[in-house]
Amino acid sequence: MFQMKQFKPQLAYLILTWMNVLIIGQSQDNFLKGVNMKSYTNQEINDLAGSALDVACSFIQEQLNVETGDLAGLFFSGNRKEIIESIFESYIRSEIGAKNEA
Repeated sequence: MFQMKQFKPQLAYLILTWMNVLIIGQSQDNFLKGVNMKSYTNQEINDLAGSALDVACSFIQEQLNVETGDLAGLFFSGNRKEIIESIFESYIRSEIGAKNEA
């Protein structure tokens, strides 16, 4: 179940920064200092997609002053979670592909 109590703001910042690097290439050299951003494992892409869903839920909950992630855990259980994460994974792969072509 999705537990917002365990979610770390630093992790959210890191994920959003990493997504920013992937999406628009901002500060890639400064962000990872020589780490090759052109190659990702399936596990890394899956983890990023799952983290993107967590960050999206966290942002919505923060804006609505929701104290727990209980409803998000129920709402995004099973098929819904798989569908959303699959969409994120497809998007991430598209961004990586576009970046590799540049």
